[in-house]
Formats: sequence, C-alpha cells, structure tokens
Amino acid sequence: IKRKPDSLFDYQFEDFEVLDYQCHPAIKAPVSV
Repeated sequence: IKRKPDSLFDYQFEDFEVLDYQCHPAIKAPVSV
C-alpha cells in the first residue's frame, strides 16, 4: 500500500502495488450453454 488515506473509501487503484505475484494455470471446467 503506497499511501494510507483517512477513510477506507478514499483508496484508489494507484494506492496498491503487487510485488512478486506468481500466476498459476487456469482451472478448466466443462460449461454448457
């Protein structure tokens, strides 16, 4: 978290930074339409 606003509702997308994220393969499941 890059900054700490006074209210929970004052957070913005730019306030967060994701570090060392490792994505995993997608989970596949049958879907009928």
